[in-house]
Amino acid sequence: MNLLLCAIVIVITGALVIKKFKAQTVLLLGGLIMMFGAYLLGYTTEFVEAKKSTGVLFFDAFEWINITTAKDAANLGLMIMTCTGFAKYMDHIGASSRLVTTAIRPLSKMKSPYLVLSLTFIINMFMSLVIPSASGLAMLMMVTIFPILVRLGVSPVGAAAAVASGHLLDIGPASATSLLVAKTVNMPIHEYFVGYQLKVYIICGLVAAVTHYFWQQYMDKKSGHVPAQYVEEHKGDDLEVGPWPYIF
Repeated sequence: MNLLLCAIVIVITGALVIKKFKAQTVLLLGGLIMMFGAYLLGYTTEFVEAKKSTGVLFFDAFEWINITTAKDAANLGLMIMTCTGFAKYMDHIGASSRLVTTAIRPLSKMKSPYLVLSLTFIINMFMSLVIPSASGLAMLMMVTIFPILVRLGVSPVGAAAAVASGHLLDIGPASATSLLVAKTVNMPIHEYFVGYQLKVYIICGLVAAVTHYFWQQYMDKKSGHVPAQYVEEHKGDDLEVGPWPYIF
């Protein structure tokens, strides 16, 4: 019954988001429905501990959201702001442009921009192990990997797909989900990650990289995108490049 409830809520929530209903409101209502569903099905008897309770179950649900949001804002929010600030500053001083112009020369000799896309996706995915913020990681990749792929001839949409899917799985010793599961099963996080998650992560990463290689080529070809032509058309685009040591 609990799985059925989750499936129904997820499908309805996804459909409403796709139809461009306000995502924040839809996700909030979906979460509340699942919380009260857990209570009615007997999976929990309270949402917050007694000393923090408002005395009314309905308001306790919002109090739990309030507590969780405050905690996440201090942790995840700070990481997102740090990554975003770093990415913006690297772009401002020309460090990201220096990386792009330096990396283009050897990578272009591979004569396969989609192979580079697959390889950079793997780098992106493994970066997610140490940067648990999907937004923060995407911001970093947008000023490093994205412009390299586009300059090699991958369409902007295809390059963005490789960037956006870096957080393919919410896995890793820094992941809040992994920490919660490890705590629930009373297992050290490093043991849980290495023994139960790492193999799955590697397999999924390799499969996704191969899929990106073929799928992005297919979609670009379908849309009429020609890599060599795109590179030629944008060869003269100016980049504000910083000093060579900035590549580091």
